[in-house]
Amino acid sequence: MNFNIDQSTQNLMLIMRPYNATSGGKSTIYLKIWDSLDDKMIFENYISNTNLQGVFASEAFSFVGNHIYYNNNVIKIRIDLMKQHKRNMTEEQLYCEYNDIFIMEKGNRVKINSPLQAVGSHKFTYIIYSPPSKP
Repeated sequence: MNFNIDQSTQNLMLIMRPYNATSGGKSTIYLKIWDSLDDKMIFENYISNTNLQGVFASEAFSFVGNHIYYNNNVIKIRIDLMKQHKRNMTEEQLYCEYNDIFIMEKGNRVKINSPLQAVGSHKFTYIIYSPPSKP
């Protein structure tokens, strides 16, 4: 189990990997999001989208403002819909994915575990790798 706290909304994300005998030992991700201000569970369910499973399993992301930031991508978590509709929404509706948020030169890439969050200043720092130029 791992957890991540969104300091701006005070939401707690719990990422669990329960053993599932029916999946043949294949890793599954069970996600819970708890609102600490209202002291109630907002959402809990298994994650079936393989990309989301990979992001949650890697634990290499920042959770801020109900968004997940990882590498050069952002996932907007629709907490508003989770509070209203609970289980009547699909993952595609609850997790809006945006890829390649920065335009970068060919060969450049955002390093893993970016962005780094500076909570006090409400800013992110992205570390971009640029391969050495050939002479």
